[in-house]
Amino acid sequence: MSVRVLVVGGASEFSTLVAKVEAVVKKNGPFSFVLVAGEIGASRASDLKAHKLSVPGYFASQSFEAEAGTEFKENNLTFVGEAGKKEIEDLSIVFIAGGYDEPPEKYRKDPKEFPFPLEIQAAMRSAGAFGTGYQGVDILVSGDQPLGINLKQDSLPPSGSTLVSATALILKPRYHFCGGKPEVYASNGPFVVPGSDHATRLFKLGSPSPAPGVKERWLYAAAVKPLKRMDANQLEGSSSSGNVYQINKAGKPQPGSEPTGGFFYNMPPKRENRKRKANEDRSGFRKRFEGHPVDAKCWFCLGNEKDLHLVINVGTNIYLALAKGGINTEHVLLIPIPHVRSTLELSEDHYAELEKFTSALQETFRKNFDSDLMFFERVVNPRGGELHSHTQIQAIPVPRETSAVASVKLGEEAQRSKLKIRELPKGKSLREFVKEESDEDHPEYFYIRLPDGKEAVQVRIFLASGHCRLSERC
Repeated sequence: MSVRVLVVGGASEFSTLVAKVEAVVKKNGPFSFVLVAGEIGASRASDLKAHKLSVPGYFASQSFEAEAGTEFKENNLTFVGEAGKKEIEDLSIVFIAGGYDEPPEKYRKDPKEFPFPLEIQAAMRSAGAFGTGYQGVDILVSGDQPLGINLKQDSLPPSGSTLVSATALILKPRYHFCGGKPEVYASNGPFVVPGSDHATRLFKLGSPSPAPGVKERWLYAAAVKPLKRMDANQLEGSSSSGNVYQINKAGKPQPGSEPTGGFFYNMPPKRENRKRKANEDRSGFRKRFEGHPVDAKCWFCLGNEKDLHLVINVGTNIYLALAKGGINTEHVLLIPIPHVRSTLELSEDHYAELEKFTSALQETFRKNFDSDLMFFERVVNPRGGELHSHTQIQAIPVPRETSAVASVKLGEEAQRSKLKIRELPKGKSLREFVKEESDEDHPEYFYIRLPDGKEAVQVRIFLASGHCRLSERC
């Protein structure tokens, strides 16, 4: 059985959007739900006022001020977030807000190497796009049009987002509805995305509240049968035309460009520009090391240019990277730029920046992955050599439904392994505690910061190791 879906373009006024949708529903309904490809003409809950849709509505936005997943019951409207995935009546639907910055040209070669923002990466994972046997999603809704779309108007130059195109190439949607400028209607397809067993149909929608003098079709009604309810012989594809989506505005890889592996970006424009410059000029990494100790053989010293494809973001004193062989796919590392053996050797400025990174990561994982973070640092002196390790602070996401028992589980495992774990006293720094517990010049320790279910509270637990090695039982 098919699901009746109404999709509309983005609007500049929410009241106009509701009025026009209601007129369509009354004349051509019923519909199971409404999807908005673009902005809704409101930036906060108070802008919605008393206007209410008669059928459930869903939208994504980068400017709407609310938590992702917020339901406004009085308006019959759900804010998905900047990007997200919803399962509605067995239809798999992914949303991407408009307005994302384009990544550097050098990364637009292979969609699998594309620098997707964290929230889009999370939506892809939720859709199962990286799993075995993945077929695709039923619907992709994007606020911007993809590069490669044929607007079928000679007066309009080629335009579009390579980010949207790369997302579509990964997700393999059966239907793709997009908004954005220019406010015109166009349909492309059916065509086949590489690696897909089904056809894709692409629709560019106008706006229900267009600019003066603009009259373009702003809606599309479809009866969509969920992919999970279809057999292979029911899928359209074999006679469809070639792929539309492009991820390089030149239509081909730029000379000398090299894929560097999947990392994520989602920073304000000024900071994004600085990061692009550092990515395009690797010598920019070395400039961060002036006055800092560096080990020529260390894998974690940026100046050695090892595994740079894992680097996510570079700060003044701290950088963020994906874990190589992590505990899970979202496992990341916070690493001081100077070659130091532990965070105890960091200056106040370095440590302050580290705390800013941890706070930003916590917010990101709560918002986009519905996870809390567990941080830990393990400091062990190397055996038989003068070189010391380059410390890393491990950041591992824990599903929020289980994070509340993390401290209990740690205590149970520590007791079973006969490890002496003590809670770090409130008001006492890690440096002060270690100094009190050990008189060694370079003490070994294990420090962990656990989530406890309350976002404003952090439980800090410390394993004193001044009297034994971490590889031994105390």
